Amino acid sequence: MKRLCSGGKTVAFRALFLLALLAGICWAGPIAVVPQDGIIGSDLRPWMIGWQFSVSSPITVTGLAYWDEDGDGLGEAHNVGIFDSGTGTLLVSATVPSGTVALLMGGFRVVPISYVLIPGTYVIGGQQSSDADGVYLQALSVTSIAGVTYLEERELQTSSFVMPTNNAPGSEIGIFGPNFTTVPEPASFLLVTVAGLAPGLLRKLRR
Repeated sequence: MKRLCSGGKTVAFRALFLLALLAGICWAGPIAVVPQDGIIGSDLRPWMIGWQFSVSSPITVTGLAYWDEDGDGLGEAHNVGIFDSGTGTLLVSATVPSGTVALLMGGFRVVPISYVLIPGTYVIGGQQSSDADGVYLQALSVTSIAGVTYLEERELQTSSFVMPTNNAPGSEIGIFGPNFTTVPEPASFLLVTVAGLAPGLLRKLRR
């Protein structure tokens, strides 16, 4: 009987570990759009910078991010938001803090959020108040996750947190700056399932 109880605890522990792992995967997700072969630039003037993109199927945005050039911490905090491209309405936003507090993923500092984007066209914008942090620009190409399509660079010289509306002339790709992490929308169901199953497994462990 003791062996059966011990085995049950082992199974429960393994199940909890798997659920925790799945939950971690869900919140983090991959960086949505990754620039390739660009340069690092900065500007003393305040800007809203970013890029326009489209979504072909529902996705859950799990984090908002800002580029950390050397991975050694941001020099200042940056407000990052996703706007409806047609109306300029701010849909979701977060502040990526200075320093190394936020999780580093693929060169970007990420703070967790949860917001579902339905198919449509959007703009991600990041606020840069000074030249404290360099941004990734003039990429030769970008790699996007499934369901997300990069469209064009956006910028606006302003100290206000608004959607960047201008597109630089020429073939400049990006300004990264801001980015986001995401998972396909069904993953939000998995998070709910994890939350529902975990208490039951904990009760089994106590028994």
